Amino acid sequence: MPFATRVTGDEAVLVLTGTCTRGEMPALRDELLRLRHQGLVLDLAGVTSLDTAFLQLVCAAGQTWTQDGCAFQLSGLSPELAQLVRLSGFDLAC
Repeated sequence: MPFATRVTGDEAVLVLTGTCTRGEMPALRDELLRLRHQGLVLDLAGVTSLDTAFLQLVCAAGQTWTQDGCAFQLSGLSPELAQLVRLSGFDLAC
């Protein structure tokens, strides 16, 4: 899962591409920790597959950003992956 980060002012955009699975979570977790305490847009338009480890990390990040009083937004999730997320029982609005 390659990713790229753009920071402008007090907001960051983290662009993810490819497969987002357990093996990629340590690098993503580290990047999320680095970006904490500023607004974050997680751009998922380039994500082709994901697993529950990724969904858990995204939900935890969303909760953390909310507790910190910072904006957290998901963008670009394909309809197919959004359906998979719903069928898995996750609510990415967490």
